Amino acid sequence: MSPDPLNLTDERLLNPQTLNKYGYATDNPLKYVDDDGKDITVFYEKSGALDPTSFGHIMFVAENQQTGDAAAMSFGPVHDADYGLTPLGAPVNSTNSFISPGHTFSADDIRQNFASITIQTSPEEAQKVIEFIRNMTPGANPYMLFKNNCTTTCVQALKILGLLPSKSSIITPKSLWKTLSKTYLKSNSTNFFGQQKAPTNGVNYGYQPGYDPFQLMDLLNKQCTDSWDNNSNTLTSTCH
Repeated sequence: MSPDPLNLTDERLLNPQTLNKYGYATDNPLKYVDDDGKDITVFYEKSGALDPTSFGHIMFVAENQQTGDAAAMSFGPVHDADYGLTPLGAPVNSTNSFISPGHTFSADDIRQNFASITIQTSPEEAQKVIEFIRNMTPGANPYMLFKNNCTTTCVQALKILGLLPSKSSIITPKSLWKTLSKTYLKSNSTNFFGQQKAPTNGVNYGYQPGYDPFQLMDLLNKQCTDSWDNNSNTLTSTCH
């Protein structure tokens, strides 16, 4: 009976049904269950959090509430012999399970170093992002600091659903967080002077009872991790 948050972007105006704040489960409540309508979470680490030369980091997770299917993406460079070339923008080996220097992938570590924002989608939309994550092969997508990085990967996923304009050229974690905050947190993302508030680590903006994206990201990344084998020159996926 209460209205959902509204995902309003220029491209979504093409679909008038997305403007209906009282729509439930894609207007098919007999087939879908959509307890809170929030299925995609973007995690943001501030620049220089543990490394003064770092631009920060973006991770994201998608969950299909209809089926329980979920996938996580933490795109970044592999810590191999070429890792030192990343500041130059040169293409280096990539992984979908990147762990920032000084981090672990525990839920507590993610809470201590990341803020997150959850975006309303339908189960079908969440599944599109899940498939995007699974179909993105690291070997075919080298990491490039200024072109193909953690932020641009997340931007690609959001563009698929029209959550960001197709011409969006955001490449830094801070810029993406600001853009998402302005779109989805207009009521509490600025201070008295109209300035953007700094996010608080460990807070999931758009939090709903029973949903813990930090724990979900932890669990998903414990399932599979990628590592580069210098001897065979191949990327190996280890699943637990």
